Amino acid sequence: MIHILPATQDDIPALARVYVDTWRNQYEGVLPEKFLSRMSYADYENKWTAWLTTPGTTTYVAQTDRQGLVGFAQGGPARDLSLDYFSEMYLLYVAKERQQQGIGRELTAALANEFIKAGLWSMAVWCLRDNPSRAFYDAMGGELLAEKHVGVGGEKFIEIAYGWRDTRVLINGSKQTVTRRR
Repeated sequence: MIHILPATQDDIPALARVYVDTWRNQYEGVLPEKFLSRMSYADYENKWTAWLTTPGTTTYVAQTDRQGLVGFAQGGPARDLSLDYFSEMYLLYVAKERQQQGIGRELTAALANEFIKAGLWSMAVWCLRDNPSRAFYDAMGGELLAEKHVGVGGEKFIEIAYGWRDTRVLINGSKQTVTRRR
């Protein structure tokens, strides 16, 4: 069973592990190998310590009873105001062995629901154009909005934005209920 929960400081080691492992799996052959091999759990534990305390951000984790944390989504106010969307999903990653099981959809729904409660009815997300999993955003009904060049590992890549004008479409059909931690 999958549990969608608000992230806590106790999740930091697992968040770092899933983040690094997913980048290495997802972007092998896309991003420079040297960059991917230099990613470390310790560095990302430090980053997650800061990311979890950034005002205005929300992070949800997906946990199983047997595997623990297997994915996460994080978002907050839109960072690129030129897109004219109110909120943004900053991160969405699911461990390779748990992809294609609806976990990304449930995490996205949890984040969208949080945005709606805050009065933020539209959402954008940026991803690398060469991301093999970007079809997820197409399948979720995302509208292609824009593209820009970004630097990763000393090389240039194209990042594309998807958007949803009404985030309620991301919640419809979702089975998730966010479990509150005790």
